[in-house]
Amino acid sequence: MKGKCQHCRLLTCFEVGMRKDHLITREKKLDKQQRIEINRRIQMKIQEEILTENDRICLNHIRTSYQQAIESVEPAHKLHSVEPSINKTYSFNDLLECDQYFPFRFIHFLRSIPEFESLDPADRVSLFKYNYLAISPLRDVLNYDSQRDLFFDDNRSTPISVLDEKYAQICTNLFILFCGYDYHQSYTSHVRTFFQKINQNPLIIQILLLVVFFLKGAAIYHDQIYTLIDSQRVFAAHVKYVELLYRYLLDEYSSNVAPIKMLEIIQYILHLQNDSYIYKENIHQQSYRHEMNPLLKSIFHLHE
Repeated sequence: MKGKCQHCRLLTCFEVGMRKDHLITREKKLDKQQRIEINRRIQMKIQEEILTENDRICLNHIRTSYQQAIESVEPAHKLHSVEPSINKTYSFNDLLECDQYFPFRFIHFLRSIPEFESLDPADRVSLFKYNYLAISPLRDVLNYDSQRDLFFDDNRSTPISVLDEKYAQICTNLFILFCGYDYHQSYTSHVRTFFQKINQNPLIIQILLLVVFFLKGAAIYHDQIYTLIDSQRVFAAHVKYVELLYRYLLDEYSSNVAPIKMLEIIQYILHLQNDSYIYKENIHQQSYRHEMNPLLKSIFHLHE
């Protein structure tokens, strides 16, 4: 067939049943190409206009506010010593104290968010108390270093120092000691995969921190029922950051990929919530849990 001229090939096609009315003329082909080009330009225009100027201002505010909040407290290794010693007996409290500074940093971050500041003080306390366990794993996604396979203290603008790495290794050893190697491997796997799914984009996690914080009942395994004074205001804040996250995903990826990314994010949040629930139950079984500082007691609901 290839050796024949175009006319002969066309005749052969007619003989085997090809219909003449299905032929695309040069004019139709040109018209189709023009329509494809118009649709492409429309899609490009839509893509360019997904994020408004206010969206970009808000995203930049989230990014800079989070970094400022992290810098507001000294690195953990300067505030808390977990130096190994043959004369020291470690307890679960030593593990918990490795993470005792993030709640203060997170509160500092929230204070820069207008929607948080507009809430009734009682609602601020309730959301922090009951949603923190759902938020904490997201912080670990931000702080996981896949090359070193370690969870570092909150990410800073300065390079990781030898002391940072030493502190992270000691905290990891305590985590394995009191939570078990299998649990550590499972949790690390969920964190690692989550960060890969979002292409290691920290801003997505920073937006998610607000999405989850403003979600009443974010900790799906929490059996306590609590009320909010202004639930509509809280819900409006939650919707705002869900929509902002989705528009950001559309801007970063495409209208085809963004919904898939959103579903993957929900999936891995549920995985991490299950891990968080197991961690909380482990704490409740510790005999010396009442020796924890008041803020951690409230977060883990040890007084209830």
